Order: sequence, then structure tokens, then C-alpha cells
Amino acid sequence: CHASALLGSKGYITGGAETAELDIFCLDLETWTWTQIDFPPSRAPLGRSMHTMTSTSDKNLFIYGGLGIDGNTLNDAWQFNTQRREWTKVIHPHKDKPRVCHTACLGSDGDVVVFGGSSNLCILVDSLAVLRAPSPNHCRDILIFQTRPYSLYRLCEDFIAGNCQLFRLPLDLLPSKLGNRINKRVSFFSAMTPLLQNEEMFYSN
Repeated sequence: CHASALLGSKGYITGGAETAELDIFCLDLETWTWTQIDFPPSRAPLGRSMHTMTSTSDKNLFIYGGLGIDGNTLNDAWQFNTQRREWTKVIHPHKDKPRVCHTACLGSDGDVVVFGGSSNLCILVDSLAVLRAPSPNHCRDILIFQTRPYSLYRLCEDFIAGNCQLFRLPLDLLPSKLGNRINKRVSFFSAMTPLLQNEEMFYSN
């Protein structure tokens, strides 16, 4: 129950073992050699399994959630710099949303999108029974993690989409490509309004 991600010609595997700290192994796909990456244990995340790891740049790996070695579902997020071999804890507004057995992928502008999984560990013995009576711990919401500063273009796009009532008439005059992007962001903001309000409260405190 480990997690893996690809950076260039190197594959990285992390977790899945009962160790106090999260370990990382690297497979060079050109030489087919394995290397265990060393780093100070005191700065490493808690060991875990059933988490996700996502490449967010040509040198960074993002991990979220999973089942800790203490048996608890985790809600922490970390980035690992493969060049400096350093862990950095990511501050995020989803502390009340632990995840295990979820999925994650890279979105636009370095965002990591997390979906599915469970807020608590549940062993699925009978898949048909689960479909008939899904567990209340199963998660259907989408979590978005910002892993790097947004560009000025993205910030302006989000501001316009988040305040579309102020710009409704001018939006019709935009070039079609830009207008389509803004309309997609408007749909996103409309669906995510409750979550975004929680994020604003989180970052303002």
C-alpha cells in the first residue's frame, strides 16, 4: 500500500512499511538501479500507507493523507524536494478532512486535486454490499491544494470569475478563448463557494 510518482526518468516510491518516518526509494529507469534517499529522520513525515504522492514540478513531490503507523487516518500534507532532499510541511485549509485510499492528480498551475477515498479506514469485504449501502465515511468531495504561488494572470482570472456579477457585460466582449477560460472558472467558483469561503477564513486567521 505504498505510493509512487514519476519525475523525468526516475520513479519514486514512498511509504507502505511500518517505519516511524516516511521513507523514499528512487528507481533510475535508465540504469535500473535502486537508491534509498537519506534525510534527517527528525524532519520527515510520519510513516504511512494508502496515501498519495503527486509530482508537482521537475523536482517536487507532494504527499497527502494515508493511514499512519498509529492506525489513525492522516490529514497532513508535505512536499519533498528531490534535489535538496528536504521535506516541507504544507499549510492547508483541509485539516478537518483526513483521507485514506484516495486518489490525487496534478491540476492547473501546480494545484493538486484530491478525490474519493475515506475519512476513516474501512475494510471492503463485499463490494456489492458496499454499493448497496455505502459507508458514511466514503468521501465524495474534492480537495484542492495550492503548492506554489499563482501567477498574476491566474489571480486576475480568479478575481473576475469570483466576482462575475460585477463583470457580466464586459465578459461578453472578451476574446473567445479567454472568455471560455473565465466561464469555466465561473462554474468552478459557483460549485466551490462554500469551500472557498472556508479557505478565506483559514488564510485570514
